[in-house]
Amino acid sequence: MKKPRFIVALFVVLFLITGCSSSSQVDREQEKWKRLGIEDYKIKILFYENFANSIQTQREVTVKNGQVVDSACVADKCPLFALASIYTVDDLFAVARGSTTESLGMLDAYKDCVQELEFEETYGFPKSMRIDCPGAVDEEHSFQVISFYPFPTNTPPAPTTTPAFPGTFKMDLHGRVYDETTAHPIQGARVKYVVVHSYFPEVHIGLQDEALSDDHGEFKISIIVHDTDNIKIVVTAKGYENYEQKLDPFGNRYVNIGLTP
Repeated sequence: MKKPRFIVALFVVLFLITGCSSSSQVDREQEKWKRLGIEDYKIKILFYENFANSIQTQREVTVKNGQVVDSACVADKCPLFALASIYTVDDLFAVARGSTTESLGMLDAYKDCVQELEFEETYGFPKSMRIDCPGAVDEEHSFQVISFYPFPTNTPPAPTTTPAFPGTFKMDLHGRVYDETTAHPIQGARVKYVVVHSYFPEVHIGLQDEALSDDHGEFKISIIVHDTDNIKIVVTAKGYENYEQKLDPFGNRYVNIGLTP
């Protein structure tokens, strides 16, 4: 008689875990978006609404200081039903939390209705979502972010040695440069970090961007980066081929670099 109770309890636990994982992912991604502090951007969203009409529309929105300042739809055809009021990233997060299913009176079925939900890797916002509730008719709707462009700040602060923008942090890059053939350390190798692309280039102004390896081949560079930066390190030494490696701000802070003679 105890076995059925155990099975029922197991199903309850699995249901709670599944429900919480979806919600916690939205929480994590929205926290990532908030940390970036992006309030000025342009976004283009593709919408689909069934509702017996199979309507596909596209809206381009410009946001300044977190407020919509311009909006236009392709051929003046805008969303009409559940997605009619979706303009900003915050609106997309609201849909990810069930705002459209609530407006349709199906919030209780939200977990069953969400067929697809993906988040943008760099910024964290929902980049696509499809809602289709089992047993319902003509309520299917979806969105997909086609493009997103954050505007650079118009009033950059003076250079500082402390992080100046949300999502900016200090990191110490350590490593060792050695001969790939002999494994001996290379002294005097020039290690330089290069900003391939940054939405906040101001944070790099006036900072040390290179170092020389010591007699043990060791080096250290203290830098300030934004978590959306695209950075690489370039290593040069006399008698060796140049070396490049993409740097992950969230990855290993210690790198071993073998140079080829």
